Amino acid sequence: MANNTKSKKNDVVEETVNEPQKKKPRKFAQDDMILCKSVTYGELLLPGKKSKLLYIWSNYGDVTEVEFQDLQALRSTRSAYLMNPYFVIEDEELLEQWPELKALYDKTMALDIDSLFSLPINQFKKRLRDIPVGFKDPIKNIAGEKIRNGSLDSIAKINALDEILGTELKLMID
Repeated sequence: MANNTKSKKNDVVEETVNEPQKKKPRKFAQDDMILCKSVTYGELLLPGKKSKLLYIWSNYGDVTEVEFQDLQALRSTRSAYLMNPYFVIEDEELLEQWPELKALYDKTMALDIDSLFSLPINQFKKRLRDIPVGFKDPIKNIAGEKIRNGSLDSIAKINALDEILGTELKLMID
């Protein structure tokens, strides 16, 4: 018996290798609303330089949308609102385009205020010294609240807060 298999002409299977294409950066319109989260203890007010809107956060962790043009104005003047920071931009696409803020936020996000107080004293002191300026006031306020409600009673940590942040929290101890 003869082999009846027809030979196919060089069937070339083309595989398209999908190289990860660089996604074009999103073009933001001036009035695009960008989600921002407060990292300030207590009320935070931001008057929009361009839009003339007043943005309000009630407390630490609250989110408010801020117009892109107002964020641009803050960035161009290296405003303390962004650089200390008093609030953080929650839009990853925008942060990819503003690498200096992304780097700052990466450092800032590494600081988990809740776990800060549970660190051993040596790590606690080191973290306090490395805290960005914008987080010092919230930490002072949170520490005061923790002393009042009894959840912070470590004299060593209170002394460290007083020494490093320039507070007098020791006076709050009964």
